[in-house]
Amino acid sequence: MGEIAADVSRELRRLLESRALTTVFQPIYAFGEAQLIGFEALVRGPEGTVLQTPAGLFAAANDEGLAAELNVLCITEVLRAFSARAFPGSLFLNVSPQFILKRGFDRTRAERFLADLSISPERVVIELTEDYPAFDFPVVHESLMLYRSMGFRIAIDDLGEGFASLRLWSELRPEFVKVDKHFVTGVANDPVKAQFLRAIQDIAESAGSQVIAEGIETAADFKVVKDMGLACGQGWFIGHPAELPPACLPEDLVRAQSDAKLPVLYMPDGGLAEDFLHIAGLVQVSVGNSTMRPFVLVGIENTERRRDLTGPTQNEEDRKIAPRVGGSALFRKFLRGELLPEVKARYRTTDETAIVGESLAGLFVIETFLLEPDLFDTYIAIDPSLWWNDGALVKDAPRRLSALAGRPKTLYVAASRDDRDEMGQRFADVLKKSAPATLKWFYQPMPEETHATIYHPAALGALRRLFKP
Repeated sequence: MGEIAADVSRELRRLLESRALTTVFQPIYAFGEAQLIGFEALVRGPEGTVLQTPAGLFAAANDEGLAAELNVLCITEVLRAFSARAFPGSLFLNVSPQFILKRGFDRTRAERFLADLSISPERVVIELTEDYPAFDFPVVHESLMLYRSMGFRIAIDDLGEGFASLRLWSELRPEFVKVDKHFVTGVANDPVKAQFLRAIQDIAESAGSQVIAEGIETAADFKVVKDMGLACGQGWFIGHPAELPPACLPEDLVRAQSDAKLPVLYMPDGGLAEDFLHIAGLVQVSVGNSTMRPFVLVGIENTERRRDLTGPTQNEEDRKIAPRVGGSALFRKFLRGELLPEVKARYRTTDETAIVGESLAGLFVIETFLLEPDLFDTYIAIDPSLWWNDGALVKDAPRRLSALAGRPKTLYVAASRDDRDEMGQRFADVLKKSAPATLKWFYQPMPEETHATIYHPAALGALRRLFKP
């Protein structure tokens, strides 16, 4: 055993002196953009030795008290290799928290080194592993804030493998969180793993982090992860680690991407002569510039919009807007019993649904949210006509909201300066007092807009805020 240890020690020191490391890169794929956004760099020692794998390499370095020297060598060699290959996108750089804890970081020298390699700090993501004790949190946090001030972004690796990363996620709010492959590989056939990923995605949306699912090895897992709305994936199905990964995406991945399911956004008052083209343009541009997840947009052309989009009213002035009003319950029955099942049967869709509407269609959105909240997951109401029936929906909202407890829903309401009787603000006041904790709601007053101009800017803001990749 002593001779073996001595041989490993000599081999490690020769490696450090000769810089005999091999760097390979594994691609990271963004589902929303349908393209690679970067590469994780992985180092390898001499082939056929105990130092070949990162685990063996760093275990030997720790035993010899050379972990800091090995970290410096790995970082510099990875950066040189990334620069030499002129890869597009970001570099995910594995850095040991123990190395970050070391004092003596020279910011000026680091910036000069990166400049010489033509790599901006904004392209580098510092990827942390789990090997840090709880009492080091304040120091790790302080050091990472310095790196972030330089432009570096932060990722937490192997979420789910231990508890430390959960605390760091809460305190640091990293740009990326990488879920341990244990919870990803086989997720297509494991409801418990799927539930774990959904929970992580929910937290990520609140924390402003993007989730990267590691360990995607099959088309089935790829589709499930994508359909859940996770931002990125990594694994053998996307690409094996290689010194020079292929420039083209694998055919199986391209096929799986095209077969993936999409959530659905429904749009009452959505005929070609109404507002469909406005919202369709916003969705197309937003998906194209990666500020919104892809959705199927279903425009619904109402035969009698003022009948279909209004509920019963006792106000005689309301009844004067059209020969027939108060048909919202029947229109909702059509959505529930005919349109939604037809869309589900005809197209590849996820279970996620949303509805958007303005003016009377906004009124219908709010009414549906209060009367039948389980019909959709997300409700977007722009300048809704809440004055209808003397504001009955607003008056009844506290009672209706109390029945929402335990049902996660999202509601977005925007109001222009033409909001009659400030009903939008009054509804927002009710939400402040009565909304359950499971309701994620947003109220956006837009006094710079009129009822005629609000739809386009308000819808753009809602789509970007609620459906960001």
